[in-house]
Amino acid sequence: AELVCRTGGGTTDMLQGSFNWQRLRKVYAHNISGLQNSADGAESGASSPSLFKATIAQMIVEIIGPKEAGLKKPTIPEGKTRHLCGVYESLTTEDKATFLRVVAQQFGTDHEEVLKAAEGLPQAKEKSEGALLKAEGRLQAALVPRYHDLFVQIGRLEGGVKHLVDMRA
Repeated sequence: AELVCRTGGGTTDMLQGSFNWQRLRKVYAHNISGLQNSADGAESGASSPSLFKATIAQMIVEIIGPKEAGLKKPTIPEGKTRHLCGVYESLTTEDKATFLRVVAQQFGTDHEEVLKAAEGLPQAKEKSEGALLKAEGRLQAALVPRYHDLFVQIGRLEGGVKHLVDMRA
C-alpha cells in the first residue's frame, strides 16, 4: 500500500511496503520542538520512543486540534485522519500498543479540569439555575476525553468503524 502526504509544495511517500520513520520524522519535525529536520542527529522511531510518541501526538493534534481550542473544533480534512489510520495499520504490534498508550495518556480526560469543574457546582447551585446549568455543562465537557474527537473523526471515514473495531483487537 502506498500513502502520500502533501507537505508545503512537495509530496512525500509515507508508506511503501514497510513504514519509514525517518520520512515521517522529516515531515513532522518542524512541528515538534527540539527535533532537527535532518536525517542525521536524530534516532529512528524504533530506538527513539520519545520521538515516536511526539510524532504520533502531533498527528493527533492536527486532527482534533489543540486542547486550548475547547469546543471550537476546526474543520478537519479527511486526509489527515485517513493518513493516521494508515500509519496505525503499518505499525508493529508493539508500536500499536505504544500508539494507544499515547492516545490514552496524552489525550484522555484531564483530571484537574474535572476537579475544577466539579468544585464549581456548589457555588453555581447557590447562584441560580442558569449558573448551575453552565457549571454542569463545563463538568460534562471536562469528563469527555480528547481522544473521543479522534475516534469520531475515524468513525466518519469510509471503513472507519471497522478500523476502530480492528484497533480494539
